Amino acid sequence: RTSQWIATGATTSGADIVLLLSNPGPTASVVSVDGFGASGRLNTAPRQVTVPAGSTASVLLAGWFPDESALAVHVQADGGGVAAWAQASLMNGEIPQGTTLASASVPAASHTILGIDPRGTSLLRLVSPSGDARVRVWVADSSGVHPLPGGEATVAEGTTLDMPLDGASNDSAPIALLVTADQDVVAHTTTITLGAPWAERASAWIMRANATPTTPLTEAAIPGRKQLQDAATSVLSSAPIRDTSLATESGVTAVRAHLLLYVPAQATGSTPQPQSPDPQSGTPTPVPTPDIWSSPSPTRPQSDPAQDPQSSGTSPSTPGAVAVRIGERTVYVAPGIPTLVEAPDAAGHIQSPIHAAIVVSADTAVGTMSTTWNVGTEGISAVTGDIRLTN
Repeated sequence: RTSQWIATGATTSGADIVLLLSNPGPTASVVSVDGFGASGRLNTAPRQVTVPAGSTASVLLAGWFPDESALAVHVQADGGGVAAWAQASLMNGEIPQGTTLASASVPAASHTILGIDPRGTSLLRLVSPSGDARVRVWVADSSGVHPLPGGEATVAEGTTLDMPLDGASNDSAPIALLVTADQDVVAHTTTITLGAPWAERASAWIMRANATPTTPLTEAAIPGRKQLQDAATSVLSSAPIRDTSLATESGVTAVRAHLLLYVPAQATGSTPQPQSPDPQSGTPTPVPTPDIWSSPSPTRPQSDPAQDPQSSGTSPSTPGAVAVRIGERTVYVAPGIPTLVEAPDAAGHIQSPIHAAIVVSADTAVGTMSTTWNVGTEGISAVTGDIRLTN
C-alpha cells in the first residue's frame, strides 16, 4: 500500500516496537512515517526511510517517538508502496511480557475484528485521522450482538484512544468486535494472558496477541491443519538468540488450529442491533483502562480459548444460517454469532460470503500461546459515476 496505519505497542521503559517495511517492487521506495499518541501528532515533519527494491528495512520507533504509551503510526510510501507491520514487545527485567506481530490496516467507518480472547486483558486502540470521530463498539459472542459496556467514545482528530475490553463477554472461546464511527478510524486490539511461572521465580511469563480488522470474502485458500502445526512447531522450537540467567525449555507439546467464522447479523454497512443481556449471566460492567504496556500482571488463570469452542457449526434449520464450504465439508453459521470449527486436515478453500480467521494455539513450556490470522485479502473498492461519450 501507499498509505497504511499501525495502532499498537509503546515506547516506554521496557517496551519495544520495531516497524518493518518490505518493498517487493523493482525500484527503491521512500517511506514517510508520522507518529500519533494520546495528545496528538508526535512529530512536526515526517520521518523518512528509503527501502531498497526487493528488500525489507526495520526501524526502532523508540528512536523517533520515545516515551509514548499509546502509539500509532501512519506509513506513506511512494511508487508501488510497501508492506508494513510491527513487532511489539515488553520486558520486565529478564521476564518476557509478550511479543506480537501487528499488520497494518486502513481507516474505515466500520470494522470487524475476530479472534479476541475474552478471558485475557485486552485493549482496543483507536485513531481518527481526519476528524473528531464518535465511535460505538459492539461485541459478538455466543449470545449474539450486544453493546460493549463503556463502548461509546469520541476520538479527537489525530489522537489515539485506548478502550478496555475486560468484561466484554462471559464466553471462553474467541469473540468478535464490531466498531462503527461517523468518521473513518483505525482499530487494532492487543490481548495479554498469563503464562507459566518463570523458572524458579514467582513471576510469570506473559502471552501477547494482536488482532486487526478482517475483510469479507467469498472464496479464499486456507492451509491445512498439519501445515499450521508444522509452522508453529518450527517457529517455537527455534534456538534462543541469547540465554537468560535461568534456563527455560523451548518447543511445543501440542498445536491446535481452528477457523473462526462470522456472518454479520445485518447487511454490510448497517448498524448492529444490540440485544438485551441475559439476566442470568449478569451485565458486564466497564473497567478502568489497564496499562498493558507497563509490566502487566494478569491474576486470573488462563487456558486455551480453542479448547472450549462455543459452537462447531449450527444447524441448517437455524434462522438465517449461512452455509460455508470448508474443503470437503459444509458448516452452517448463524448471523451475529462467531463460530469456531476445526481447521481441515489438508489445504483447501473456504467458500461463502463471510468473515474468517484462523486461530492457532500452541502449548509451550511457558504457557499456551495463540495467534489470529485473517483469511482473505482486501476487496476492490467500487466507485460509481457518470460517463459521457461524445462522438
